[in-house]
Amino acid sequence: MRQTVQEHALLLGLVCAYILGAWAFLVFIGGGSYFGFRAFYPSFTALFMLGSGMRLMASRSSRQFDHIAGAALVGLIAAPFQSTFNSVKQGAGSVYGFTWDARLADIDRRLHFGRHPWEWIATVPGHAGLVRFLDLSYMLWFPALFGFLLWAAWSGDRLLRRRALLAAVLVWVLCGNVAAIALSSAGPCYYGAVVTGNNPYSQLMTTLDSYHHEHFLFARSNQVGLWNAMQTHTWLPFGGISAMPSVHVAMAVLLALVGYERSATAGRILTVFAMLTFVGSVALGWHYAVDGYVGALIAYTIWRTVKALF
Repeated sequence: MRQTVQEHALLLGLVCAYILGAWAFLVFIGGGSYFGFRAFYPSFTALFMLGSGMRLMASRSSRQFDHIAGAALVGLIAAPFQSTFNSVKQGAGSVYGFTWDARLADIDRRLHFGRHPWEWIATVPGHAGLVRFLDLSYMLWFPALFGFLLWAAWSGDRLLRRRALLAAVLVWVLCGNVAAIALSSAGPCYYGAVVTGNNPYSQLMTTLDSYHHEHFLFARSNQVGLWNAMQTHTWLPFGGISAMPSVHVAMAVLLALVGYERSATAGRILTVFAMLTFVGSVALGWHYAVDGYVGALIAYTIWRTVKALF
């Protein structure tokens, strides 16, 4: 355990500094009530312990104590870190509002030859089966993230684990908090609520709503739930509204980069997953395409930097 702590000293220091800094930031902006671990901490910890117990029983490694130390490290920091991240995301969103949506929509249109990205893939929202497939694949991001943490906890590749965990924390902090606050935006699904005037996403959302009424869509249910939680100042385990940059795409890209370090097959599979996540983010109205581009670039830059350091 001592060796594991020494290996991850930078990670532990960063997480502790982040939690303290996040608390101070939320108090400063008047959002201190959002700070807390609450429901997420025990539920995640219980699920992680269950997964770790199953992994331990299935393990035949002679270095189980090394693996247990890694699992203890991840189990110690993952839940409080994620809860802090969610607190900052929700607190900052309620205080700063959303000021970049009109500009991001215009950038999106200019980058894509005068049309909004969802219009280029309009055949996707036009087919209920494809929409439901993307809706499900988008939700698979959450178990994929949990699987990543479980893998990192029990991985025997100590160097890769060190790089992957540090890169993941940096993606969440820099992409999901720092950049998200600097470029505060809600996303296409909320465009009509945060920008006055013409809504270029109204047709997309009308189409998605029609599918949702006929066949349940996680995206529309979650979008409504997140907005209601923000309006009522209700803390949610994965709450908060933020479009630019896309943490979903950024983490999916990071998973693919880590996957390639393990094997070409894993990398290719996770690359397909990252591409589906990006397409889903646009087709389901979660993000502007530029959100995904920036998120992917941040993830790639962080990964290359971490690899250069270690």
